[in-house]
Amino acid sequence: MLVIHAGMPKTGTTVLQYALANSAQSLATIDLVYPHEFRDREGLAHHALSAEILSEVGDSGPLTRQWLEFLNGSRSKRVLISSEAFTNCLNRQKILPFIRFLAACGERMPVRLVLALRRMDTFFESMYLHSVKVGEHTQEAGTYFEARFRWAQDFFSQLSVLRNIGILESVILVRHEKSPLFTCELLDAFKLKRAEHYTVKTVLSGNEKLGLKAQSFLLHLPHFEAKLGERIDRQRIIQALELKQFSFPGDTNSYSIMERWQRLYFHESALRAAMQFSIREYNDFFASQKIESKSSVSLSPDLICNEDIEAIRAFLKTKQDRQAAGAI
Repeated sequence: MLVIHAGMPKTGTTVLQYALANSAQSLATIDLVYPHEFRDREGLAHHALSAEILSEVGDSGPLTRQWLEFLNGSRSKRVLISSEAFTNCLNRQKILPFIRFLAACGERMPVRLVLALRRMDTFFESMYLHSVKVGEHTQEAGTYFEARFRWAQDFFSQLSVLRNIGILESVILVRHEKSPLFTCELLDAFKLKRAEHYTVKTVLSGNEKLGLKAQSFLLHLPHFEAKLGERIDRQRIIQALELKQFSFPGDTNSYSIMERWQRLYFHESALRAAMQFSIREYNDFFASQKIESKSSVSLSPDLICNEDIEAIRAFLKTKQDRQAAGAI
C-alpha cells in the first residue's frame, strides 16, 4: 500500500517529517519505506513531487515518471510519502493532475490518502501568521482572510470527489491536536500497528506562535530596517525569537488577529460545506466547539515602542560583536 500524507499545513507536519526521516532505517525493518530518493534537499519531505504536480507540467513531469518507476520496482508492502503541499491540489484548478497521479499510483498498489484537519478559523489565522513570519505576505490580515472565505467550499468538494470516484483505497481524516493521542491516530492511519509505533518517537506539535510585537516587527520589517539604519536577516531574527534568544519587552503570545465575525464565518461556512459534501468527520471533530470571544488586534508598527527599538538594536550589536570575536 502507498500512504500519502497530504497535510494539512500547520498540523505538525515538519516535526512529523523530521521524525519519519530520522526513523527511516527503523521503519524499513518493519517493511515500511519512507523513500529518500524523492525527499527535498533537507532530506525530510517529498515536496518536489507535490510541487511538480502543482506546476504547469502537472502529472506528466520527469519526477512523476521516476516515481512511478520506483513504485513498479518496489517490493515493500508499505510505502509512505509526506508533503503538506498536496493539500494545495484539492481545488478545482489543480485536482485533475492530482487525480491522474493518484490513479497512476493506484495501478501499481492501493493508495490511501491521509489528512490531519484543523478548525478552519484557527487554520487560516495560523497560516497568515506563518506567512507574515517568513515574509510571504505583507498585506493586512483582513485582506488575507477575505480572499480565502470560499477556500473550505472548494477543499471539501474536491475531497469528496477523491473519496467517491473509486481510485483510492481510503481517505483517512484525523483531528489535529497537540497531544500524544494525535500522534497515535496519525501513525494508525499510516498503517503502523500499535506495536510498531515505537519506530517513530515524537509528540507532534507545531512551532509556538510568536508574540504580538514579534509578528508586528516581521510584518513591517522594511520600516524597522530603515528606522534602525541596517539590514536585518529575517531568518536569523526568526531563529532568535523561536529559540528565546531574544524577546521584545512585555510581549504576549495571547492574542487574536481575527475579528469575531471572520472567525464565525470561517467556522460556520466550513461546517456547512463539510456537511454538503458528506465530509462528516469535520463536523464530528469541530461542530460542538465554541468560538472563543477574543478581542482582535492589528499587527501595527505602532506596537513597537522606543524601548523595543533599543532592545533589538542591542541584540543585533551583541550578535555582531560575537561574530566579529569569532572571526579573530
